[in-house]
Amino acid sequence: MSEIGKTIDKLRLEAGYESLGQLHKASGVTIATLSRIINNIQKPGPATLKKLAPCLGVSHEFLLNIAGHIESNSQFTQSTNEKTPKDLINFLEQSEVLFDGILLTKEDKEKIKAALEIIFWDAKQQKKRKKS
Repeated sequence: MSEIGKTIDKLRLEAGYESLGQLHKASGVTIATLSRIINNIQKPGPATLKKLAPCLGVSHEFLLNIAGHIESNSQFTQSTNEKTPKDLINFLEQSEVLFDGILLTKEDKEKIKAALEIIFWDAKQQKKRKKS
């Protein structure tokens, strides 16, 4: 099974489609095509991935990347020579962010920000003490 085949099959199950027939009905992609993709017989094209993405709860770009149609979005990767720090809160607010292939909602991002506040509370307190 190819990387894209494994990913689609995993996302299919996570999305609650117990059979390829159920995913076919939701996406319009034929059962035969789905089977060939999952069994690494056929590489899915961009149009097929566009149909599957919303059914699987991921972005079209995510599937295009896994299938090798596009390279990773540069805002999500950093070259080894680039050392410019990125503000995580701004990144969450300004970007479409995926977690394990699932596009984060505004509510998800708010939960992440709240968790980060808790995790980095000590560091923030130390920074405040140094300023005083």
